[in-house]
Amino acid sequence: MAPPESILPEPIQRVYRLIEENPCFRPPWKPYPKQLLFLSALEQNVLYGGAAFGAKTVAQMMRALLYAHVPGYAAVCFRRTFPELEEPGGFIDLSHQWLSGTNASWHGGKSRWTFPTGGPPLNGKTGVGEPNGTLRFKHIQHDKDAVKLSKGATYQTMIWGELSTFTRKQYTMPQARLRRPGHGPLSKVPLAARADSNPGGEGHEWVKQDFIDSPWHWNSRTGEWELWRFIPAWIRDNVKGDRDAYYASLAAALDAVELARLMDGNWEVMEEGEIFNTEKLVVVQPHEVPEGLRWLRAWDTAGSKKKQSKFTVGARIAIQRKATEDGQPLQFIVWISDLVRFQEKPGPRDARIKAAADLDGVGTRILIEKGGGDAGVMQADAHMALLAGYDVRVNRVSGDKVTRAGPFAAQWN
Repeated sequence: MAPPESILPEPIQRVYRLIEENPCFRPPWKPYPKQLLFLSALEQNVLYGGAAFGAKTVAQMMRALLYAHVPGYAAVCFRRTFPELEEPGGFIDLSHQWLSGTNASWHGGKSRWTFPTGGPPLNGKTGVGEPNGTLRFKHIQHDKDAVKLSKGATYQTMIWGELSTFTRKQYTMPQARLRRPGHGPLSKVPLAARADSNPGGEGHEWVKQDFIDSPWHWNSRTGEWELWRFIPAWIRDNVKGDRDAYYASLAAALDAVELARLMDGNWEVMEEGEIFNTEKLVVVQPHEVPEGLRWLRAWDTAGSKKKQSKFTVGARIAIQRKATEDGQPLQFIVWISDLVRFQEKPGPRDARIKAAADLDGVGTRILIEKGGGDAGVMQADAHMALLAGYDVRVNRVSGDKVTRAGPFAAQWN
């Protein structure tokens, strides 16, 4: 039973009003509290997820249907492959469970639901060609599919299932077609890119980076910073499912890493030795470090203090070239004199970076990574100003960290 509307926050009240107005919003139960939080979010980019069995697909279908009664409303649900859309409990299956018996019409050849809204015919000024609401299902298997979508039909709501199975381009490119008219009922529908995901998968690194570690993004079109919001989902949020039985089945089938990812929504855990073999490390005393090494402090920065956020890490390293006997190739030894690792917001983070530079001295070169886009440029400029007087180099990076670490890890291991 929902609490009295008068004591609910206004965003939740708005969701309840939309549900009451919408004849096609008929899931078998009312939204859970965490699902209400997801449905009420007004940020354009929202990720709902973490642990498995958090009723994420259900929440996504609720969001796709929330404005189905508005004339001209268009939503689309994406998976990486079309068979994933058709799986039991998937988007298409769930839509049939909910919409059968309503006045919505299914067009199988086009994988589309149509919702008669009773609205008047719409003209070109609104940017919409028909008064009915629609919900489509599509797959984005390749980057070229995302490019095609970026030039196609317009939508107010886009839904991605299991976002970590997609590339970043397959998420950002279709959003070029998130549009709404300047007046009329449809103009009041918020533009929404909604995604769900568990940790792991091909896109793990970019999803974690963009939604958890560094969720503030500079929008050069609006000239404003915008939040890519992450709403964690836990097994305990699913009040209808058999949580104990599901946990037992996972515990029996998965290793510790996958169990932490799916049960705890842990985005940080990795296989032991998955990148570097720690048995190769040798601990030495300060007097054993050779003289004359050229030291470098390399930083991998993050900008959040949340529990699941990425750590800012700074390693002070030097590489020694050591000749070998009998004409063998040069031997390279990597020396690590110091490693700092912490979670801080940008202000305190930069203060600790400056403190490390002061401690290392001007003889230690500093390497800062620069991300893509305007935000990366602004952050790099800020660090250059912060570390004025030191030997600072900015390195433009692209691709996920695991791929970039591959060549060095191959030599290390």
